[in-house]
Amino acid sequence: MKDGVSGVEVIPVLTEAKPQPEGKLAGPRKPAVMRTWQEARDVCAGLYPGGDLPTERQWENACGSGTYCTASGNLNHTEAIYDADGPADVGSTPANPRGVQDMTGNVWEWMKDDVEGGYKRIRGGSWSLNVDWSLRAVYRNYGYHPGYRDLDVGCRCVAPPQDSKK
Repeated sequence: MKDGVSGVEVIPVLTEAKPQPEGKLAGPRKPAVMRTWQEARDVCAGLYPGGDLPTERQWENACGSGTYCTASGNLNHTEAIYDADGPADVGSTPANPRGVQDMTGNVWEWMKDDVEGGYKRIRGGSWSLNVDWSLRAVYRNYGYHPGYRDLDVGCRCVAPPQDSKK
């Protein structure tokens, strides 16, 4: 999906980029999790020429203007992955009005921007959440050390438009 602001594509990262934990998190179409902020940046740079984590502005533009970053702008289990036993395969939800899937729930996504003191933000919510306020488009989860990694934290890349033949 081209974001319309900086001419980049917003691309989810699949598990094939790095081995995953076992069980519900494993599978070739599952979102990439257990990456530190720098590992996530390295994955994006390695997968896509010019790739990196999205800035907050890029992420918000890809999200659109709804309360949630879903196709309808509402929260429901058809359009968002939350309060679940594990993450769904990448691409499991309908695209939002900006043409981007899986922006609400599934896995938290690292943002490129710095927060005071060198900490980072994660956005989008997670499969493990069962409270709707933390899945809202405006919610920012602050204060994560760049070395943090967890089962419900992953990444999404932005990159200049890629060759569609890949």
